[in-house]
Amino acid sequence: MTSGYIPFSALMIVASVLAGTAVLEFAAPAVVGRAPDRPPYPRGLMRSAGSIQLAAALFLVLPPTRIWGIAAAAGIGLVGLIVLFNNGRFLWCLPAFFLLAMLVPAAFAL
Repeated sequence: MTSGYIPFSALMIVASVLAGTAVLEFAAPAVVGRAPDRPPYPRGLMRSAGSIQLAAALFLVLPPTRIWGIAAAAGIGLVGLIVLFNNGRFLWCLPAFFLLAMLVPAAFAL
């Protein structure tokens, strides 16, 4: 199932990051909770994004559904990159870019 230590640890790092951000979005501290309340974003966006991230993290941890977790994590990272690029937040794109880069070795853990 796992062919080495590096792909499996990359997979677990990506799953931990996704689960951590999902918990952060569910807890919704004041700064995070007010961020998507601006006009272009619908209300409740943080809750739905958090649930998608939590589902992707769970898919990554379970061996039969890892391919779905990698696809969901890639979609989350790509949407994050597009939103941040459109808003002109170029330095904030680095974490999403690193998430996508970590999916390459994580894909070898299939």
